[in-house]
Amino acid sequence: MDANQQARLNNFDLLRLFAAIQVVIFHVSAHLKVSYDPSPLKWLIDLLGLFPGVPMFFAISGFLISKSYESKRDDLSGYFTNRALRIFPGLWICFAVSLITMLALGGLELSNLPTPSFLAYFVGQLSIVQFFTPSYLRDYGVGNPNGSLWTIPVELQFYVAIPVLYALGRSLKARSFDAVLSAVAIVSFGVGVFIEARDSGVAKILGISFLPHIWVFIVGVLVQRNFAQVHHHLVGKGLLWLSGFVVLKLLALKSGIAGAELATGAILAVATISLAYSSRDLSHRVLKGVDVSYGVYLYHMVIVNALVETGNVGPGFPVIAAYGLTVLAAVLSFLLVERPALALKNRFKPRVVKSGVVDNEAEREPVLLK
Repeated sequence: MDANQQARLNNFDLLRLFAAIQVVIFHVSAHLKVSYDPSPLKWLIDLLGLFPGVPMFFAISGFLISKSYESKRDDLSGYFTNRALRIFPGLWICFAVSLITMLALGGLELSNLPTPSFLAYFVGQLSIVQFFTPSYLRDYGVGNPNGSLWTIPVELQFYVAIPVLYALGRSLKARSFDAVLSAVAIVSFGVGVFIEARDSGVAKILGISFLPHIWVFIVGVLVQRNFAQVHHHLVGKGLLWLSGFVVLKLLALKSGIAGAELATGAILAVATISLAYSSRDLSHRVLKGVDVSYGVYLYHMVIVNALVETGNVGPGFPVIAAYGLTVLAAVLSFLLVERPALALKNRFKPRVVKSGVVDNEAEREPVLLK
């Protein structure tokens, strides 16, 4: 099996779901005031804490989005259309559910709707400013209707950065372009270290931009661009990379050196991609093509906020409700919104004709692309 064939069978859906679940577990624990100490689950929670979900998302995104762009570099509108169909339909429906929930629970008053601040909030949530929250919503739930969505504008900035970076590297040889990407990643890592060591207004503004995060994304890009050369170091070796990451992560935590823990994100990125190509049919066998990771990420804080607002915190029912309703919302989002939206990709694909016959293979979306 060559590198291209290997790239078409992977566990990215399952890894995205793991990353989303990692984020959900820590948000549920923190906001619903659930302590697992001295529960036997404490060791499992501590172990999950070693694998931050957001860097995993970003690394997977770098790998997949760069591949998507390379296949559509002559069809920029198609590239951006596909990205929009992946992000916005699910996001918009989730925002509608969030608004209805806040109105029903009294967190949002009808009198707030005609105000300029609500209009700014409304437009921001539907576009690229998901981190903006009006002051009158700071008293609802945990203080932010859906704080997890700060990653959406960062991801959208990645989508724009890819065509820009590739345009800048168009006249360069592959290795020279990889060197440029590496230099951008090093600068980005430096910004991340700067933010990690400070709690200033400038650091907070930088934190919601792509600057301190794109280095993890670029690791995914570099692995994808050189997959044919490095796949023999990755395929089937996921557990080996994962073990190495855990050891380095523990050493970084003990060292206390600025940026040491952050630097392990590069190993986590490579380990994530390696796991995607180890037991490559695992995702299909477990999920059967149902990718609920995005819905889990979108809806869990909507549900957690509703539980907090109604006073349902602590272990037991609130936790069961948080996980159960999140899964239900994610499945419905995938079946009713995300999958139908992704199916629209085929309507925007140019039909490739050879000798008067439509080339169906050219129209087929690679399994790799999401």
